[in-house]
Amino acid sequence: MTDKEVLVEMLRRGDAEAGYKLGMLAAADGNYFAAERYYRAGVSLGHVRSMTALGTMYFMIFANRFMGYNMWFMAAENGSVPAMSNLALAYYQNGKLDEAEHYWNMAARNGLPEGYLGLGKIAMSRQELDTAEKYFRKAGEMGCTAALNDLAIVLQKLGRSEEAKTVLESAVSRGDMTARSNLERILKKGV
Repeated sequence: MTDKEVLVEMLRRGDAEAGYKLGMLAAADGNYFAAERYYRAGVSLGHVRSMTALGTMYFMIFANRFMGYNMWFMAAENGSVPAMSNLALAYYQNGKLDEAEHYWNMAARNGLPEGYLGLGKIAMSRQELDTAEKYFRKAGEMGCTAALNDLAIVLQKLGRSEEAKTVLESAVSRGDMTARSNLERILKKGV
């Protein structure tokens, strides 16, 4: 038996993880309709990663945002941190800040640095700079270099340009090219 045949047999016997793995294999081969079928089998067995993956596939591949949201919602409510973050970002991009804040809070409580990054973006959009600084700093401490760029922007708005420069230098040392560009812009202005 091939690995795929073994997984199909496992799925037939009710192994939800097998449905997820078969979905991943089919998606990697570009066979999205088969991937959907396997993910759906995993979803029917309550497999949270299948819900998240199916939501992402609906959203990104099939351009069916409604189904994507529904799968991510189901996955997030069942503890999928990536689904929480995906939902939050989608809500944020559509201007639904309260909904985005809810899911980024869930993601942050579950240890996802991007949850804090998102909360910082919401605070920044509300001009709550002290709160934004706190969230961006936390995300940066957790290894999210994108948060360091946003932290530097907040620090500049708060009149703390030298500290902003130091934060960007830290992000550059971690290999963040956006930080390098931002740092060069600050240096040209003569901080």
